[in-house]
Amino acid sequence: MRRIVLFLILLSATAHAQIKIGNNPSSINSNALFELEATNKGLLLPRVALNATTNASPLSAHVVGMTVYNTATVGDVIPGYYYNDGSKWVRIASSSDFSNIYISDGTLSANRTVTQGANTLSFTSTATNGFSIDGTTFSVDAAN
Repeated sequence: MRRIVLFLILLSATAHAQIKIGNNPSSINSNALFELEATNKGLLLPRVALNATTNASPLSAHVVGMTVYNTATVGDVIPGYYYNDGSKWVRIASSSDFSNIYISDGTLSANRTVTQGANTLSFTSTATNGFSIDGTTFSVDAAN
């Protein structure tokens, strides 16, 4: 009888655990379920070959929050980090994903609006004349 009572007590106990891998396993952040700590190592996420952002493959289904490193260049995916929003893969942007306001030769590729604030906006020219905007003053240096 005593074994049955002990079994029922153990069965009804709620397990609560946190996991830490690192230099100080006894010191874990109380808000963390899983914590990694290192001064000379990194986290290596799974490397997979995605087929398309709308295709869950190589997973069997879309899983909200799943994060992977894609190794393939196919369809609308290129190598990089992706997370899944539950219906598609979303690329985590890198600095090369952001376009600037210029095309490669420094010429504006379209009309742009610049909010200057307290900064100085200067323009240079390869000719002998140039102009600049400093604060609220616009000046032109023309050679004629």
